[in-house]
Amino acid sequence: MNLNDYFNKWKISISFNNIKDDSRLVKPGDLFVAWRGKNHNGESYIADAISSGASFIISSRHLDSYPSLYSSEPKRLLESLLHFYYHGHEHLKKIAVTGTDGKTTTSTLIHKILDTFSKSILIGTNGIYYSNTHINTSNTTPSNAIIYNTLEEAYLNNIKFAVIEMSSEGILDNRGTFLSFDAFLFTNLSNEHLNTHKTMKSYLDCKLKLLNLLSNDAICIINEDSKYYNYIISKIRHRIISYGINNGDYKAKNIRYDFYHLEFDLYYKNILLDQININLFGNYNVYNTLGAIAYTYELGIPLNIIKNALANNIHIDGRFEYFNSYNRHFIVDFGHTPQAFKSLLLSLVPLKEGKIFTIFGAQGGKDRKKRPLMGLVASTYSDVVILTSEDPKNESLFSIIKDLSSKIRTDYYITLSRHEAIALALSLMKEKDILIIFGKGNENIEVIKNYTFKHNDMLCLKTLINSQGFLSKGVN
Repeated sequence: MNLNDYFNKWKISISFNNIKDDSRLVKPGDLFVAWRGKNHNGESYIADAISSGASFIISSRHLDSYPSLYSSEPKRLLESLLHFYYHGHEHLKKIAVTGTDGKTTTSTLIHKILDTFSKSILIGTNGIYYSNTHINTSNTTPSNAIIYNTLEEAYLNNIKFAVIEMSSEGILDNRGTFLSFDAFLFTNLSNEHLNTHKTMKSYLDCKLKLLNLLSNDAICIINEDSKYYNYIISKIRHRIISYGINNGDYKAKNIRYDFYHLEFDLYYKNILLDQININLFGNYNVYNTLGAIAYTYELGIPLNIIKNALANNIHIDGRFEYFNSYNRHFIVDFGHTPQAFKSLLLSLVPLKEGKIFTIFGAQGGKDRKKRPLMGLVASTYSDVVILTSEDPKNESLFSIIKDLSSKIRTDYYITLSRHEAIALALSLMKEKDILIIFGKGNENIEVIKNYTFKHNDMLCLKTLINSQGFLSKGVN
């Protein structure tokens, strides 16, 4: 690529490989655009970009000692450059997956099926996946520079499909909104991000802005069991495919599951198609699986290919990470909304033979309205509740715990660290008890005030189990 193509009156030739706005992703020969965001100032990372081999810098700072260009609005120039140079995304068949809970699992299942049938790229909460490549990202819907770059790379690697998780905060920030989507999938809506959206209607309407990005022949795959179904379909002007357990074109009946396995009979418009087997857990994953099947089957992918893809060992980082040790059940899950709590805990109730222990907290600076509901749900379906820290950031941990406990009507424990919370639960558990640790999933850090600490729930759990002399059957 050459900047002369964009600035066609330039006399000096300036070539570069790719355009980046994240210094951690810069490779030798890249152009780095530094712009000021809400939480980070890209100009603070110019030195890092240069040390990583950036050949040219664009920023609102004058850099006399390095090849650079001053711009009063570097972010606006970045968007224009991306649109000018990258066109690979136009050649991919793209699906936008949105909703409060289930986006990551549904997206992953769609990606697995598409990748079995053809070649697919997945962009979402757990990062970017294509071929044998995995790239970590900071946001569910990453920056436009990352999306443009990865979809260009996908196109150059003959990838045909792109599955993209679209978060409401990403939509508000116009991340991914330059794309034209061939499909829209809505999972569900529950209390989340109301610190930003204020009302559930505003939150839902934000997600429905994606409908304006659909191509003329796009299809919409909607969870018909959602209480917002009728409102959503009233906004849609494209073909609608529905799914659900109680309602929908695609339905699941005769649902059976244990800790390791889920199976159900798949119906399409009340006609039995086949039996589906997958190594996921619970009723809530029936919805995620149905959504993935509905989209890929409507694409024309044969059911035997869909079944085989789902029957492979499906692992989704941070989602229902389960193991059994010394006849006790242990689960780490990313769930951090009232609905996510309820869905998982309700699915555990039929399997419980002892007590259910639930550990959770809530992020600081986020939606306060959901916190009392999280406490209420946890205390309703658990036998023992332990409230603890979960990235309080600059908010008082005691204020967060006060919110979480305001609707709890049973006894509960409070500890100030996740490590102590897990240790406490292990000291109280007996055989056949279940421990679930909500909130952080596969995350490796916790943020308290301006300090970042290393912490991983699963690693902490396994370390404590081993130190307490548990027999570690199935524990690495």
